[in-house]
Amino acid sequence: MAHILILGAGYGGLKAARDLAKTTPADTQIDLVDKNVLHVEKTALHMVAAGTAKPESVSFDVRDVIPSNVNFIQATVSKFDLENKKVSFSDHDDIEYDYVIVALGFRSEDFGLEGADEHALILQDLDTATEIYKTINKNVANYKTSQDPKDLSIAVCGAGFTGIEVLGELVDTVKILKAKYGVPEIKVTCLEMATRILPMFDEELSNYAVSYLEKNGIKLLTGAKIAKIEDGAVVYKDAEDAEHKVE
Repeated sequence: MAHILILGAGYGGLKAARDLAKTTPADTQIDLVDKNVLHVEKTALHMVAAGTAKPESVSFDVRDVIPSNVNFIQATVSKFDLENKKVSFSDHDDIEYDYVIVALGFRSEDFGLEGADEHALILQDLDTATEIYKTINKNVANYKTSQDPKDLSIAVCGAGFTGIEVLGELVDTVKILKAKYGVPEIKVTCLEMATRILPMFDEELSNYAVSYLEKNGIKLLTGAKIAKIEDGAVVYKDAEDAEHKVE
């Protein structure tokens, strides 16, 4: 009897478990391990971050969707022993295997950017996505008391897929929050080091995205190299190496 160990119940791990459950011999042991019981549709996290989707609408219990011949184990991976085909966990006994699939997913990276860890909100999982929207909502609500323009200013760092998706959702979010709290215009600024957004697409499509965002009040700063993130401001340099801030 072969023992297949799948680490991670994200898109890759869940797909592998479901396919192997159909194609392997009946006596195959398939263990699917994840530190969480919830599978989160990470390609939809930008909607939770912008408040246009609820956390429960982009997540579900892994145990509800895996076949009966797949065993789910909630545990956190701590160490691999490839030579002895064994995986150790911080909260579970070691598990030996015949075959292992590593599908542990991504981890957000700030590349050592000064101040990012202390002063930026990172979009990585359901908790961080929820925290982003809570912070935006709290700051906008606070404006009537503070009269601080920074409470009505959102800075999105990066104009890759996720950054652009967040901006697209914020187009609707800022209109809703403006009406809800009776505040002036909420400013959304995106800073991107490249000279144009979505470089993986052809120029016509990229230009369409730029036109849509700018028409809806999003300010795009391309060629803006972020130098550091301070408490309440993103510091960047332009093409002439002059320093600027977005509060």
